[in-house]
Amino acid sequence: MDDPLTSPIQGITLKFVKLANGMTMRVACCGPEDGIPVVFMHGWPESWFSWRHQIKYFGEQGYNVMAPDMRGYGYSSCPPNVDDYDVYSHASDIICLLQAHGLTKAILVGHDWGAILGWLFAHLYPEVFPVVANLSVPTVMRKSTDLSPYDLFKKRFKIGQGPDKELFFYITYHNERYDLENVPNFGPAEAEYDSNLYEYIYRTWSDETVKRDTNYLKNPLRVAGGRLWRTPRPLHLPKWLSQADLDYVVKQFQHSGSRGGVNYYRNFHRNFLITPQLIGKTIDQPTFFLTGANDGVRGMLSPASKVTGDYKDDKQYQGLMTVCTDLRQFHIIQAPKGESCSHWIQQDQPKQVNERLHSFFKETEDVFKSAKGGLASSSKM
Repeated sequence: MDDPLTSPIQGITLKFVKLANGMTMRVACCGPEDGIPVVFMHGWPESWFSWRHQIKYFGEQGYNVMAPDMRGYGYSSCPPNVDDYDVYSHASDIICLLQAHGLTKAILVGHDWGAILGWLFAHLYPEVFPVVANLSVPTVMRKSTDLSPYDLFKKRFKIGQGPDKELFFYITYHNERYDLENVPNFGPAEAEYDSNLYEYIYRTWSDETVKRDTNYLKNPLRVAGGRLWRTPRPLHLPKWLSQADLDYVVKQFQHSGSRGGVNYYRNFHRNFLITPQLIGKTIDQPTFFLTGANDGVRGMLSPASKVTGDYKDDKQYQGLMTVCTDLRQFHIIQAPKGESCSHWIQQDQPKQVNERLHSFFKETEDVFKSAKGGLASSSKM
């Protein structure tokens, strides 16, 4: 059995941190303890390993870097109940992680679901997270007339209209649960993924430059099948992921299974219901957003804006400007020829991501240092 605290990356230390809320997090760390703290939150289906290039880079730049396996992933606690994955549960983990290190505040960086949570934390705990950077998933102003995102997905993909009409969409698929009295928190998505964890990660961690098998499930109806076999299989690994990298990530899921990550999606609607105070509320601390030009999120539900040198007409930029009063930097990364700028942007373009994040951190250093912090007093920060 592999030691969960043996790091595959020289210079990055893995440790377990017992939290005051009863959870345990495995955390990848790098850099001096007295440096400005930065917490990196990964998304689905990921691991601390997704941030490997950022952890080491910023640790070597003198930041106190922490990148946990988020709740439900890897060797962090994986509670089985769906409600244990709402926004306040995740916030409790990250705030307790800071408290365990005697810290009152941190720069917060998120990607994918880490970005969704990052925007919510920016709203809910601005004193704890006075500087916020997110990748891939933007945000917009919440209005009193808004439906929850999940209700919008159900309407768009005809959920509840019968098997001959319901369309497959991975978010609504992740929200399905078996109607079993003795297993109330289990559904077809994790059953499918856990049946072949290698294919689950291999088919997901890829990019737009990789050719794919043309033999896959093309029927758009949900009744035709799940996600794995309708995702075209890559013919090889992307340039930014070695076989050893892939094997390491798969092993993390062999320990945790996939249910924890799926449970994030089962809280889309709940998170909306339990945060009504965010209606009309702005994010006022300095913020940063970065995405890849070929990130599928850009065109997930509507055609993506054309990438130009002027972002004022970009739909993601316009949405962010409705809610972020101090958006310091907005970036759409375009890849050099033969390389990718995909959803996994911190992995396929680490140099560009690190440079832009570092610029933002330096630009906001005075803001961070002058922020009071929102937790108990500490001698460290």
